[in-house]
Amino acid sequence: MSRQATKYLFDCEKGEWVSQPCSVSVGKPFGKGAMRVAHEAVEDGEIPSVVKFSAIHKSAQGQKQSCLRDSKAQSVAEYYAGLFNKVSSEKVSFVTSYAVQFADGRWGNLEPRLGGAYKKHNNNAGGVVTRDNVAQAFSHFTYRESHESLVVCDIQGVGTMYTDPQILSVQEATGEQFGDGDLGRKGIAAFLATHKCNALCRAAGLPENTKYRAGGSDARRRSGGGDGFEHFDDILRQFRHMGFGDNFANPFPRAALQSPRGEGRAAAAAGLREALRQSEDETAQAERARVQRALAASRQLKEDEDLARALAASGATKEPPGRAAPSRRYY
Repeated sequence: MSRQATKYLFDCEKGEWVSQPCSVSVGKPFGKGAMRVAHEAVEDGEIPSVVKFSAIHKSAQGQKQSCLRDSKAQSVAEYYAGLFNKVSSEKVSFVTSYAVQFADGRWGNLEPRLGGAYKKHNNNAGGVVTRDNVAQAFSHFTYRESHESLVVCDIQGVGTMYTDPQILSVQEATGEQFGDGDLGRKGIAAFLATHKCNALCRAAGLPENTKYRAGGSDARRRSGGGDGFEHFDDILRQFRHMGFGDNFANPFPRAALQSPRGEGRAAAAAGLREALRQSEDETAQAERARVQRALAASRQLKEDEDLARALAASGATKEPPGRAAPSRRYY
């Protein structure tokens, strides 16, 4: 049965949301992750689609914020894909993901259905799942291009048509959190610890990642011997105590990270350990940044009001001169 809805898409160039009506037929669920449940769907009676509902948020407000953040993250990822394609021989793209509100108030994310062999290449906690150079180079590119303020990761999809990415952000720089899986500085540190530059990184002019911790015997010694998995449960418990809750559950599929010498697994363990060392109080830093932005906005508003009064007193009819928009350092 078709349901009336409104879909929203973030325009990175304009920095605003655009909406339009649609109709969506929602079918049975076919997949469930840690955060969302995917349902078969058809948009406007003819477009094979997928609707993803939150498995975490129950309230309409929680669903709305989660869906808007996820949709915006995918738009930002596609923005970076366009920049990456200008410097890389390998081209990537992200499907369009809308935040959609149904007439009954429920929120979800609506996107075209991908056909073909679906693969996940990396995750939001430094895990390298495949040997795909394109996905790893793209994630590295986003870190460099954003002036080290974010990393687009959790790269997955069919071929180089990706979907459902996660953005890790330095929230003092971006001014926001990109969804429930945004692990901030700790997640970025984990990515850098396991990212080994490849030919595509070098071809795109990216600097060598000096924070990479090679696998093998050295990484195994740092993780206490073995393949590193004996320490994962302890490390994950520490992340939960640091406020990540259950969002960090099972970040490393064991089968996917297996390698002949356990190097991928040991490197992933080293990535988690590197992330744990980032112990600064991000909450306090983010709060200070928010206060500074609010003060700056207040000062600018007062200046605009003073200028408007001065122009009115002088009889001038022209509008006050516009000021430059604040720079968006994250896209």
